[in-house]
Amino acid sequence: MIRVGDYRKTQLAKMKNVEVHAGAELSAQDILDYGAEAVILATGASWRRDGVSYANAHEIPGNVGNRIFTPDNIMHGKKIKGLVIVFNDDQYYRGCVIAE
Repeated sequence: MIRVGDYRKTQLAKMKNVEVHAGAELSAQDILDYGAEAVILATGASWRRDGVSYANAHEIPGNVGNRIFTPDNIMHGKKIKGLVIVFNDDQYYRGCVIAE
């Protein structure tokens, strides 16, 4: 996901009408005083562990004992035993990487 963030920062930096202030701590008044016509706040995110996603509006039934793992779990070496289903809501490369 770092690569995706870096790509987006690069694309935003090319735009003359956009300023990015990464890591800035601003109050609501600071933002109003800045005078921008539009403001987008990106506060970070974490993976859901219930199966709810862009294409799946409901929790996965039977999720007992936290049997759903996130891409971060896998990339940090979490060992999983038994049969596995990879739910690829991203529809890009991540599902293949996780499966491998």
